[in-house]
Amino acid sequence: MPAALAFAMQALTLLPGLIQAGADVLALIQSTTTAMQAMHAEGRDPTQAEWDALKAASEAALARLDKASA
Repeated sequence: MPAALAFAMQALTLLPGLIQAGADVLALIQSTTTAMQAMHAEGRDPTQAEWDALKAASEAALARLDKASA
């Protein structure tokens, strides 16, 4: 098998995981936007629980992206 074809096949096997990881990142952006709009409407800062949830969701999305690209 030519090296270029092997390279292309390897790249294609990564796509499903990268697409899912991208969808996870998009969901994180959307949920964060919704939370920020609620905070703005309520005239308040984020709670510690909201900060913790954002950190956990961000770390999980980055881990999925790292795993998908490995």
